[in-house]
Amino acid sequence: MGNKVAIIGLGHVGATVATNIVTAGIASELVLIDEQDQVARANRPAGLLSYDN
Repeated sequence: MGNKVAIIGLGHVGATVATNIVTAGIASELVLIDEQDQVARANRPAGLLSYDN
């Protein structure tokens, strides 16, 4: 079982952290949370394969 990470707030810092987590392979699961659903969808890292609504 791998690490699970949740990032709350996807401004510049949150989006950068999410990208670095995926790139480095730090977490097996990554949850992105933002007040605006469109922001979470737009900022999901390229390595993220699915999006659960």
